[in-house]
Amino acid sequence: MHAAPDAACAPDSPGSRASIEYVIDGDTVILGDGEHLRMVGIDTPELGHGSTPDQPGAAAARDWLRARLTPGTPVLTVADTEDRDRHGRLLRHLFLSDGTNLQAGLLAEGLATPLVIPPSLRYLPCYQHAADTALGAQTGLWGRREYRSADPETLAPDTRGFRIVRDRVMQVHWTRGGAWLELSGPLSVTIPAANFAEFDRKAIAALPGQRAEFRGMVYPQRGRLRLYLRHPVNLRVPAEPGNSVAPDKSK
Repeated sequence: MHAAPDAACAPDSPGSRASIEYVIDGDTVILGDGEHLRMVGIDTPELGHGSTPDQPGAAAARDWLRARLTPGTPVLTVADTEDRDRHGRLLRHLFLSDGTNLQAGLLAEGLATPLVIPPSLRYLPCYQHAADTALGAQTGLWGRREYRSADPETLAPDTRGFRIVRDRVMQVHWTRGGAWLELSGPLSVTIPAANFAEFDRKAIAALPGQRAEFRGMVYPQRGRLRLYLRHPVNLRVPAEPGNSVAPDKSK
């Protein structure tokens, strides 16, 4: 396993003790009391259902987790700001009894991608470090062409899943619902109004004319590809001619 900073990844609260009943996939398990637990802060490729095939890497993530979480394995669960998702699953950070952070492990092996959704940002520095290290080494999913930084013209109209896209920002439109970043290509990027507090709005307003890198879940909607940007860690302005600002998180 590639290392991430120990202090940033270690349990920072007593949490709750539990045991494992079953590993469903790379980011979802069933606990001994029957509760379904969704590992917060990451996303792994989806397993197939019926005639739908597995997404690349789905079985590898599930198998990695199953190898560490056999039935009866004791675990520590640590809550974040949001308690449950819309499916009723517990949202938790999951640790082995020795303090090993399993989300960080999946990210470090390139078996998962970061899922950054405020306000649940506990262990964000740990998870970003693990993911960036795996990306730099092109480990796991990052060795696949579709997960590497790409120009928007290379995205198929039916693209779904985590992508890293570089494009030039043409305009920024501010509305009550959010900030709409108009790019030169087919990707539409939105910063929801609920997440404005995470961003430096002056830096966002200065983006037109610059090439930026956007990270997150891409999916088709109304004839365009869409990405919702909820935290500045997923917006990076590379150091290149014509670029001058970085949209750092404001405090």
